[in-house]
Amino acid sequence: MDVIDSGQQVRRCRRRDCAEDSLWRGLCAVHWNRWQSGADALELPDDDVPPPPAQVWWPPERSHAPLSSRVPGS
Repeated sequence: MDVIDSGQQVRRCRRRDCAEDSLWRGLCAVHWNRWQSGADALELPDDDVPPPPAQVWWPPERSHAPLSSRVPGS
């Protein structure tokens, strides 16, 4: 997953001859939209690099204690 923070450099879109910054799965906004709409495949033969591996985000587990018993900051 291409999560950008201040310690990482922004990568370029992996589509050939595209100079835009990548946002997600190595694609810029335009190419990501084409992939989501079904106009392009995730991986095309002329891509500069293969797509990054898929990753799944898991939300943090919730405490099952009632709100009234929770201690702030824990």
